Amino acid sequence: PGQWAINPTPRRMLAENLAPLFQAGLFPGAEVEIFVENGEELAPRTLNPRLGIIGGISILGTSGLVKPFSHEAYIATVESALDVARAAGLAEVVFATGRQSEKAVMPTRPDLKPESFIQIADFFGDSLKLASARGFQTIGLAVFFGKAVKQARGLANTHARRHEQEAAILADWLGEADESMAAQLREAMTARAALEILRERGRMDLTHRVARKALTAARNFVGPGPRLWMTIFDYDGTAMVSDQLAE
Repeated sequence: PGQWAINPTPRRMLAENLAPLFQAGLFPGAEVEIFVENGEELAPRTLNPRLGIIGGISILGTSGLVKPFSHEAYIATVESALDVARAAGLAEVVFATGRQSEKAVMPTRPDLKPESFIQIADFFGDSLKLASARGFQTIGLAVFFGKAVKQARGLANTHARRHEQEAAILADWLGEADESMAAQLREAMTARAALEILRERGRMDLTHRVARKALTAARNFVGPGPRLWMTIFDYDGTAMVSDQLAE
């Protein structure tokens, strides 16, 4: 806090590489300015404003090696976002799995500040535990149907490649309601296709069962403390299940 947003490893790398030049007397009395061209304009497209980093983008890095996706880095980002929300005195956070679900839920909660909305990607279990540990009174979940089914299974990580076909799981849940429909669901290749079957069969009410299972799974991660609610969005961005609150 109060310093430039340059991570410790980049700072050390910069210092180590610049030191020989200064020691050789090549640049007596020089100062070094670190900047990113158009950084101030780029910053609003990032999560930085919600992390308390204002006026530009940050210089990141932990090893000097760039990886396409780092689980540790993403969870650290969620932690930072939660810390900012807590420092801002917010009592409620809303977890979206990505930008589209976040864009869908924001207009439904105009009473909340932008810092309340946090993208958690696939890190369902870890994010809930982190929020609970920080004492948030209310935690919301904003997801599309496919992710909702994965969350309803109680998966701590909901990455698509990690787990078996969701439509078959959905069929097992709904089999006792309508075995013929369950058989049709088992043939579906994706959760989206399964949702269309529910729509065609006039059984969209069964999406509420998914929400209840997801909230039960979330409760297992957060414990008895915070209130929980969930909104499940259709793929056009409209809410199918809204404000399913678990005390």
